[in-house]
Amino acid sequence: MNRKTAAIGLVALLSAPLAYTLFSKLPDQPQEQPKFVKISKSSYRRLHPVNLNNLQFHRSHQTQSDLALSEDELQSAKEATLRNLKVRGGVFTHLTLDDLTLKESFEEDWYKLEPDKNYASRVVDAAQDSLDFLFEKLPVTFKRPDIEFIVPKNGSEISLKDVDGIRFYLLAGIYGTRVVHFSYSLKHNGTEVPMEEECFAPSPRGGWRLDSYANPPIMYGTDRSPITIAETPMLEVLHKIFQPTTMQHYGNELLTIPNTYWAQDKSLEKWVHREEVFVHGLGIILFEQYNAERNLGFSATEISKRNAEYDNPQEQRYNGTNKMAVFMRSIGIEKAIEVYKEDPEDLFEAAGIQ
Repeated sequence: MNRKTAAIGLVALLSAPLAYTLFSKLPDQPQEQPKFVKISKSSYRRLHPVNLNNLQFHRSHQTQSDLALSEDELQSAKEATLRNLKVRGGVFTHLTLDDLTLKESFEEDWYKLEPDKNYASRVVDAAQDSLDFLFEKLPVTFKRPDIEFIVPKNGSEISLKDVDGIRFYLLAGIYGTRVVHFSYSLKHNGTEVPMEEECFAPSPRGGWRLDSYANPPIMYGTDRSPITIAETPMLEVLHKIFQPTTMQHYGNELLTIPNTYWAQDKSLEKWVHREEVFVHGLGIILFEQYNAERNLGFSATEISKRNAEYDNPQEQRYNGTNKMAVFMRSIGIEKAIEVYKEDPEDLFEAAGIQ
């Protein structure tokens, strides 16, 4: 009911005879029924296959950062660039490695836009539902922030500026890319013509990084497995919730360690590891509950296989996640959250995690 309708109804009620107002009631107003969305494992699968490899890359220049190359990396980039140039034939076939001069090298985030809007809509509905569940299970002291999901139609709709609340951009893929920029010259009619060429190597990028109090949007990729797509919103929101606590602990430790880059970087790595293990351990418990209570359909084997990825020796920052989940179950998530806020070192020592 809008304000105008409510005002008219109130005037009519006050101007009616007293007997009518005391013993009669206003006609029932139709209530808008809440939208019911059945969430299941299939919500995270495409109905129509899409070849993500054929989708166009979009560059995010706002994410550019310097990249230092070793001699071997520079040599490999030169060789790859030369191969690409020689394929063009003609004057390019005469180029040698010595003709290529390094101009700049940097890292940059690239992304692909999600082409299937119906699929994107299902994923967003499922993500919203998972966050409803998350805040049902967290202690009431956690206030739910404003959370929005955006499925951009083009690159101009994406902004990496800090946001109020939490914003997800749903994309077909996010890639960390190494770009190496070379200059060289070609001879044309006896004249040297300056030319430039880029060599780049995109690879899938995922996860979260703790390096500031900034609040950038979250890039949410649909190029992962269904179970990863399903658990991501809860994990990312948990990171946003606990990041201030982690940064506070990190800041306190900075006051007690040598004022050197090495010492501070080592401390930061430790606190990144602490938060990853804590959040993902909590995420294991909450996602298993979510899967069971909503009857999503992920099997115990699928969940165990996903959780086993945390023990990958190549990804040290997650090591200890499964052990943390076991310990959290034994003391309860409310107690685990309380201890993490007060003294994470006690929590990790009690869980037997370095």
